[in-house]
Amino acid sequence: MPRIIWLTQPGMEPFASGQQHAMQLALQEAGYEVFTQYYQPRLSSWRSDRCDWLIWSFLPTQLDVWAAKLYASQQMIAVHELNDHQHEYPSVDNWCVPSESLSLQLRHAGVPADRISVATGYCPKISLLPLDLRQELGVDSSTMLIYSGGPLTAATGNRLAIWALLLLQQIEAPVRLILHGIGPEQERLEQWMQGLTSQDAVYFAPASASVHDLVGQSDIVWLPRMCDGVVDALWAGLSHRKPMMVSHQPSHVELIRHGETGMIMGDNHPPEWASLISRMLTDRSIMTKLGQATRPLPPQRMPLPSVFLQQQVVHRMAA
Repeated sequence: MPRIIWLTQPGMEPFASGQQHAMQLALQEAGYEVFTQYYQPRLSSWRSDRCDWLIWSFLPTQLDVWAAKLYASQQMIAVHELNDHQHEYPSVDNWCVPSESLSLQLRHAGVPADRISVATGYCPKISLLPLDLRQELGVDSSTMLIYSGGPLTAATGNRLAIWALLLLQQIEAPVRLILHGIGPEQERLEQWMQGLTSQDAVYFAPASASVHDLVGQSDIVWLPRMCDGVVDALWAGLSHRKPMMVSHQPSHVELIRHGETGMIMGDNHPPEWASLISRMLTDRSIMTKLGQATRPLPPQRMPLPSVFLQQQVVHRMAA
């Protein structure tokens, strides 16, 4: 049976776990053995056995890729986002991304088109330890909860979300902001908020909580991302029929219908985000309209990239 090692980064799983789960299930149903392992820099414990495929769920360095060639017959990078400022990418056998926009970005950077697959799937994972947000925050249904995603990195746009929250508080709006996970920005965000807003206004949800659960308990989903990508929060928001406000990133424009399934907002413009939430607080019909639109969702079994389908034929012939 073909063997796949799937490498993840500790703490980063929640933000694309549903998409990765959809692909792993499809691989298992196609006859592959999938072993998930944490990436450990400068350690070789995950390389103890050879594998047919090594799938990176994050962007590795070229040095990582070269080292893995000793143990993996082929390598794929399956990622849900790309840094707009990166112009060179590691050389691997195949890429899998969830949007045509990300595929185009790779091609512009010199990755051959025949090494790129575009496939989407979303099979949400539920939190092992469910978290009741309103009970945790001590608020009732009159307080609007805004899920603004994670992880806590500059590219996620959390600072924009906090700045928009500050503007909302000037009109005494009953709003709480939910940030999610871990990351290098948390300490900087906490220091920046001191003296500007109550620490209770922003809640840092643990990485152990699933995106799908947190979005399901929130009233609105904000994705003020500063780079292109398709995070689980987008699919969770659509599946839960939540009003969505997203930044003007290529994948967002590709997947969200402005004014129907969500609102596409200006990048790095907090007053615009705060103004729309203020309108929603006084006119809830806007939220209702955004939540009632027909929403195309990806399947819970991701269509496998053609390279895996071709290998299935080879394995059957060999058997």
